[in-house]
Amino acid sequence: MDLMTPGIISIIFNGGYLAVCIFLLYLIYELKKRHERIDEKIDTLEKEKISKDEFYRSVSGWREEINILHKKIDDLKDLIIKERLK
Repeated sequence: MDLMTPGIISIIFNGGYLAVCIFLLYLIYELKKRHERIDEKIDTLEKEKISKDEFYRSVSGWREEINILHKKIDDLKDLIIKERLK
């Protein structure tokens, strides 16, 4: 239900203090639900994150493999150049 419909606004304005109090309680309730959902998402993200050390260990392994591949490509290039010069 859209809270900004003219019917809801007129009920709040014409309903007096009771209507305003009920509306404010509803807003507080909705904000509390949103806050709880955000807290749950934050908890989930904190559980799933990895430390910087773990990240660097996993990336450094890739870097080593890339360096090995780079050396093999350089060796192959040198071999091709030597064969062409003969």
